Amino acid sequence: MSSYIRLEILLFFRAFETGVGMLVVYRLTDMLKRRLFCDRMWNSTVDILYWLLAGLLLFTDLYQCNYGRIRFFMLAGVAFGGIFANFVLNSCLLYTSPSPRDSTSS
Repeated sequence: MSSYIRLEILLFFRAFETGVGMLVVYRLTDMLKRRLFCDRMWNSTVDILYWLLAGLLLFTDLYQCNYGRIRFFMLAGVAFGGIFANFVLNSCLLYTSPSPRDSTSS
């Protein structure tokens, strides 16, 4: 395997990790919003700030590590990382056992 292909595979996994990190940070901010802010204006403000900072950091990170070129496989890596993290957080870590109230016995 050529060194160029290895570099692109490493860049894909770095983008994947970036997607995972972005989703985890978003989930943490979402959890803090639910605990701290009740007002819709504050929730919207935090969301806008998160997406502005995440977009800026993502763009600069992808731009720097790929010598000024934004490639589709890197954007796909970020998307797949976010989807993977969402699946893991929803199915494994945030699983709650069934409640006795959930039974349908009459």
